[in-house]
Amino acid sequence: MKKRIMYSVILALAILMFLLSVSTALATWATSGWTLNKISISRISARVENYFHRGYNYPESVVIMPGDTVKNIVRVRNICSIDIVVRLSYKITWVSYDEAGDVVPDAELSSDNVLVTYNTVDWEYEPEDGYFYYKGVLAPGKLSPAVVNEIKLDESTGNEYQNRRAHIDIYMEALQAAGEAITIWGKTFEDLDIEYEEPSYPVEVSKVSFVNPSTGFRFENNDGDLFSGFKRLLPAECRTQQVEITNLYDYNTQIFLFASITEQSYLNNINYRQIKKLLREHLTLSVIADTGEVLYFGPIWADAYSTPTFIEEINKVDLGVFAPNSSKTLTVNLWVDKDVDNKYMGLFGDVAWVFQAQAADPDDIWETPTPEPTITTEPTVTAEPTSTPKVDVTPTPPDTTPPVTGDKSLFYAAIVGIILSLGLIAAVLYRMKNDSDIKANAS
Repeated sequence: MKKRIMYSVILALAILMFLLSVSTALATWATSGWTLNKISISRISARVENYFHRGYNYPESVVIMPGDTVKNIVRVRNICSIDIVVRLSYKITWVSYDEAGDVVPDAELSSDNVLVTYNTVDWEYEPEDGYFYYKGVLAPGKLSPAVVNEIKLDESTGNEYQNRRAHIDIYMEALQAAGEAITIWGKTFEDLDIEYEEPSYPVEVSKVSFVNPSTGFRFENNDGDLFSGFKRLLPAECRTQQVEITNLYDYNTQIFLFASITEQSYLNNINYRQIKKLLREHLTLSVIADTGEVLYFGPIWADAYSTPTFIEEINKVDLGVFAPNSSKTLTVNLWVDKDVDNKYMGLFGDVAWVFQAQAADPDDIWETPTPEPTITTEPTVTAEPTSTPKVDVTPTPPDTTPPVTGDKSLFYAAIVGIILSLGLIAAVLYRMKNDSDIKANAS
């Protein structure tokens, strides 16, 4: 029994030695490079602009007598960078003030005597929820037609309203026009006779080159921003970006890609947790090869406990083997969950996109390049005009020495390790079989 346990331990160690030797021989170098990408969610904002009587806001000195009509123009301006749809409610309440100066609504006084002229051409009233819906889409910076033009105090208004004040409460809501967000209000564009075409974004191309194991990766445009189009994202929309990857190295190279969140000291703890939740739960990424093969489909940052330290826990996309001086173009799609709500509005955060490269050929053993000798000439000062220059052939050392990521001795040692481990495995298996045969014959 003890002998069998000993054989099992030796066999396990021999297998482990074999696997390590194979991995060392097949991947004698590995290097990585990363670039920073800022992902952001759009902010939706709009403003009610109210022209009342002779000016904006509500002058306290305005007195309206029964039968008077005054201007009260209510419009909405889009003050964000995306198309929006808006709705607005308009409520009038007669109020008084208590001894502390606080507003006290007077439920006994009806507001039916305040006659409002509404714009029912550009706005549609929904009695079920009390909102006026703008029958159009507001582009950035644009101002809507007035929903209210004027108000009139009915001639029948009695003395019970004397010295009372009318409070006009205007409540406005805005949604993005894209992604059919209007359905949140139980409406469609068809319901409001709106003709709207979803915005299209140009497909940008980022270029990444792998130079060699010493130099690593080079990011050639967009200031290194791999996904420059993933800005001001909206719920329920999809963005597309292409990444052209070129292998400038003289050997076949296997390349991987994954995302890692970085330390972001400019964010408070709440926003930092939100950006991590956004990457894990609300953003879906697909990576498609130029052959049409889907290399990855899933969240940007998958594991809830992943950190940049534990790279193996983060979804790593195998981009395949790149032949020397060849390129592949990846199409990357990013979907935003329709359930991304207001707490994510205006949120932005940094994502580090990491590329990893490793040897794909057994013969690819990277060695630190030996610098070429620098030959300098320096004239010798003599009295003889026929003197010849003195030649200095001492090589000039480089300013910095690139790191050695592999050498041939390591490769040959790995090959020896493979041979020895295979021999040991064979010997142990033979000995175990021989002992079993002896034991069987003895019984």
